[in-house]
Amino acid sequence: MRKIEDANGREYTVHHWYILTNGWEYYQTEPTDGSIAFGYVMGDCGEWGSFSLDEMQGHIMASATGYELYEVAPPSGWKWEEEESQVEIQNFWKESEV
Repeated sequence: MRKIEDANGREYTVHHWYILTNGWEYYQTEPTDGSIAFGYVMGDCGEWGSFSLDEMQGHIMASATGYELYEVAPPSGWKWEEEESQVEIQNFWKESEV
């Protein structure tokens, strides 16, 4: 899981990420026990909704979960929660070098 923040400052937890052969990205924000998941979909436009993991099978080009999520870019206009603290650390080191 990885924490993410939207453009309005609302925080969510990403459990799984998928990219399909059509280029659409799915950020699953709720755990699932079945084949229906919920999350943010970045396709022609960004939207929230439910999606069928069964229907996606055969179209998944890549997926990530756990620590693999640290290799995934956030949706456009969003940021991973720790990105802000990484910038603060980088600025600290730059200031201390002067």
